[in-house]
Amino acid sequence: MPDGFLTAIAAVANVLFLGGGIYIYFALVRQVNARAPVAPGEAERTFGWPEAILASGLATLFMLNAWVAYARIVGRLKRRVYEKS
Repeated sequence: MPDGFLTAIAAVANVLFLGGGIYIYFALVRQVNARAPVAPGEAERTFGWPEAILASGLATLFMLNAWVAYARIVGRLKRRVYEKS
């Protein structure tokens, strides 16, 4: 397959992902705006410990992933520098 064809397919895929993301964003905004207001005497729902622990775990996983990716890039760059010397 020619390179131009693959580039066109990639561009179409990016446009579809962008369109899907915009659609989801506006659907969420519409749902939030359509939600009934909370009555004055009704208790407001808040996040508890289980949600906090899950959020902390996911944030830690994300940071470890970013750290490992950075370490691999730095290691690869150091090898290139030492190989050229």
